[in-house]
Amino acid sequence: MKVLYANFDGLTVAFKGALTPELLDVLAATRTEAETKNEPVPAVLGPGKKLARVFETGLRGGYRYRLDTGSDEALWCFKHNTDADQWNILVSIFPGCFVERGYEGAKALIFETADAFGVPLGEEAINRVDYAVDIEAPDFRLDPRLIVAPKGTKVKVIGGRTDYTDDAPYQYVTTGRDGETMTIGQMPGRQVTIYNKRKQAIDKKKPFWFKVWGIDPKDRTRRVFRAEVRLGKREVKARWAFVTFGDLEAGMGDAVLDAVESVRMVAPGQTDTNVTRLALHPFWKVVTSEMTRGLEWARAGLARGQIRLAERDQAIQHAEDMMFTYAVRKGLLEGQPESGLPERLPHIAAQAASKVLRHSRKRAVRKIGKTKDRLRLTTRE
Repeated sequence: MKVLYANFDGLTVAFKGALTPELLDVLAATRTEAETKNEPVPAVLGPGKKLARVFETGLRGGYRYRLDTGSDEALWCFKHNTDADQWNILVSIFPGCFVERGYEGAKALIFETADAFGVPLGEEAINRVDYAVDIEAPDFRLDPRLIVAPKGTKVKVIGGRTDYTDDAPYQYVTTGRDGETMTIGQMPGRQVTIYNKRKQAIDKKKPFWFKVWGIDPKDRTRRVFRAEVRLGKREVKARWAFVTFGDLEAGMGDAVLDAVESVRMVAPGQTDTNVTRLALHPFWKVVTSEMTRGLEWARAGLARGQIRLAERDQAIQHAEDMMFTYAVRKGLLEGQPESGLPERLPHIAAQAASKVLRHSRKRAVRKIGKTKDRLRLTTRE
């Protein structure tokens, strides 16, 4: 097996900022033209005369205008709003941009394009990031039965059928034939996807990938599979606290490594029922090694679980602050004197909890269940 390519494959970032009224008018007219023609319309935009294609539809989330600056650059979405203190801008970097420029070049392109549009960018907020490794593996077969994933993880296989074993410590996935694509997890959380990249490059008419790999697209013996980690909005914010580019650069390596260690492909023919002792598949050894090596610069050395523990400690502190606040409020509303109130706060809180339990234990149980569901990311082992 040979690594042919490893790089970021997608990056979506929201920004505070706004286009000028004049440019918004241009986009409004161009979108109307695109709607009439039912196809994207080219336009030259901003003081830098940046060429872009304006689409006939916008993007969910209030983005009225959607345009791209080329498959080797990015997709830009704008709200029809002139308030620069609002999150009016969303940028999604295309894979081709990373191929040509790398991460730093892609980041620089965002600001270069914004300058061309004449829009100063304010605060940023990372929404999604993808990282991929392409491996030439002539004899590799995508066998979902070899995947070990945390219990409850959603697994989708294209090219076969999927059966779940709910009582197992992890999910077994079986397929009627070799799958072409397998996705473990779901967005806007985290996904690990394994698929036949050679076939996709042909189906999606992306011939530049064969130049990237240095192989002949007509040579069917040169089989290329991709392993890709996708971190959605919930994962980057709630789990890893990636907000700025600096946050991403400091911890991306940790996030990706956690993904490929949580979801594993094991070698076939093993009989040990303890999944933690199962040897990795040679393909997954290459994936793990390359993602670790390729993102070494983006690792902060965080051990697995440190993020979760930090989030749990923060959540506990917040809960304690809220308990204190509501106990004080309850005491004052009841007319209790301020003097001596601090000493009575533990009793006030315990009294309130006891009252709820006496009134409706079922309500308390439901509340515990709902709260546990909301805190699964924070409290999971």
